[in-house]
Amino acid sequence: MHGSNLFTLALMVAAGAGVTLVPELMARDAACRLSGVTFRPLRAPGATRPITLAWSAMRYRTQAARRFAVGVLKAAGDEAGRGGRRAKVG
Repeated sequence: MHGSNLFTLALMVAAGAGVTLVPELMARDAACRLSGVTFRPLRAPGATRPITLAWSAMRYRTQAARRFAVGVLKAAGDEAGRGGRRAKVG
């Protein structure tokens, strides 16, 4: 079986359809606690989760939003464009 929504995946596990990997943040959310589902943290050295900075190309971005984007890219080592389309943030 395949699911793309995290809560759907948790429901599938609760129904006995197997196991899945979810972000730790989901395990901390009381709304995601389901009867019969157990969350176990993984502590693998070097384990990462890719994230992406996104905004609407159709809306005006305020100076604060632009500064936020620049700050995030600097904090990430400006690697946000790897594996995808690099966009001008300034």
